Amino acid sequence: MAILLTLSCYRKMKVEQEIEGLLWKINPDCLQGYRGLQAYPSKQSVGSGMSGDSRGVYPSPLCQAAKYRGYFVRINVLKYEKKKDIPRDVMKEMKLMRELRHDNVNSFIGACVESTCITLITDFCSKGALQDILENTDIKLEPMFLSSFIFDIIKGLQFLHSTDIGPHGNLRSSNVVVTSRWTLQVTDFGLHELRRAPDRIRDEDDDESDEEEDTHILPEDDEGTQRK
Repeated sequence: MAILLTLSCYRKMKVEQEIEGLLWKINPDCLQGYRGLQAYPSKQSVGSGMSGDSRGVYPSPLCQAAKYRGYFVRINVLKYEKKKDIPRDVMKEMKLMRELRHDNVNSFIGACVESTCITLITDFCSKGALQDILENTDIKLEPMFLSSFIFDIIKGLQFLHSTDIGPHGNLRSSNVVVTSRWTLQVTDFGLHELRRAPDRIRDEDDDESDEEEDTHILPEDDEGTQRK
C-alpha cells in the first residue's frame, strides 16, 4: 500500500513539474543567435530546389532561427506591452504540444519566457515556409508535388483536430514549413491565448498581423480539411 501511494505521489509530482515548465521551459542563454535574430535560409534556387542541398539559398523574414544544443531550431518571438504571466492552462497546453508527434506537424520543443517576451521554439525546417516556395518564380512545382503538398497539410490538420489542441485557427502558407525532404508540416498552432493577447506587440513582418497581405490563406473546417 505504501509503495502504491508513493508511486501515485511521484506520478502526480512529475506531471506538476512538467506543467510548471521543467521540461518545456528553456533558458534564453541556451539559444545561440537569440539576440539580434537572423532569418535562416528559406527560398531555394532552381539548382537546389528539387535536390535538397543548401546551395543558392536566400534568407526569409518568415522563418527565424537560432541554435539550441548544437542544432538549428525555428523560433517565433511573441512580444508584449507589459510583463506576461503564463496561466496554468497555457502551461498544460505547452506540455501537450511538446508530446505531439506527427510527420506533418512541426514539433514543439519548448519556450523561453522573459518579462515581456515569449519565444516559441520548434523544429527547424531547412526549406523555410511554404509561402517562400509558392512566391519563388525560380521553382516550378509539378502537379504531383502540389497534390502531395495538399495531402500533407490535410494530414497535419486532421491530426491536430484529433488531439486536445483542436483547429489551427490561423492556417496560411507562412506557417506551413517545408522539410529538407519536401514534406510539409503545419506550425504555429495552439496557444491562442498568447498569440491573440490584446497587449501583444506585432512587428511589421508578423505573419499574423495583416491577413490582407497574405494571398495564401488556407481555410479549414471542423474536420481539419481545407474548405472548397
